[in-house]
Amino acid sequence: PVLKAMDMLGAIPERTIFVGDSPFDLEAGKAAGVRVLGVPWGICSVRDLAGYGPVMVLDSWDNLLEYLNSAGQTDAAT
Repeated sequence: PVLKAMDMLGAIPERTIFVGDSPFDLEAGKAAGVRVLGVPWGICSVRDLAGYGPVMVLDSWDNLLEYLNSAGQTDAAT
């Protein structure tokens, strides 16, 4: 599903960030070769998500903006 969405949007892995709230999401993003961020407001805790190796686990959507700004990716949030 991640690769299909990227294809439809014309996105490339190097400029794509995938945000997920489950191990399945994180695994799908990693399989697609994109940066993966976890969010604990779904079915998993921060600890659970961290075990799947995301770049980071966000506490809030504000943390996403901070991450994007620090990564220089504000124009590439696909």
